[in-house]
Amino acid sequence: MLIGTRLIAPEGFGSLPRDVVLHFIDSNARYERVLLVRFNWHGNGQQLAQLVSLGRKEFEEAVLRKEIIPTPKQPTLPPWLESLESENLALRDVQRGKVKVLHSERIDRRLMHIANALAKKEEIFAASDVECSINRYARQANSQDHVIHGGRTCWCARRNGIDSGS
Repeated sequence: MLIGTRLIAPEGFGSLPRDVVLHFIDSNARYERVLLVRFNWHGNGQQLAQLVSLGRKEFEEAVLRKEIIPTPKQPTLPPWLESLESENLALRDVQRGKVKVLHSERIDRRLMHIANALAKKEEIFAASDVECSINRYARQANSQDHVIHGGRTCWCARRNGIDSGS
């Protein structure tokens, strides 16, 4: 399965609710764990990433039994930017005219924020609490709460093979 594959459990599966969209992040044979992420929106519109860990064998059997399946449409952008999928984002930046920060610069800044965590993904995935491990790297980059949440969301989006774009 490819990193970033959008998945659902049509009838629910274990702790996975019915028809909730998840994205595949990692399958680790050494730790017998599969990591998925569910992107949520906080009341104020902020994107949040909720990590879901399943036993590797349990996940693979569920995929074989089609209890967890890829969605028919596989996006190339994170959920909060899917409406922009067919647009040329570089052209959109140019068309915005005189702005302080281009979208591409904002994306680059977010990626730099999570660069250390991306470089240490094996260490992060080996942690007993992966989310806590991600948050530790986010705090190292910047201690503001909103950046920690944004860092975790951006990291999960980037691990999904998609640019976070926000």
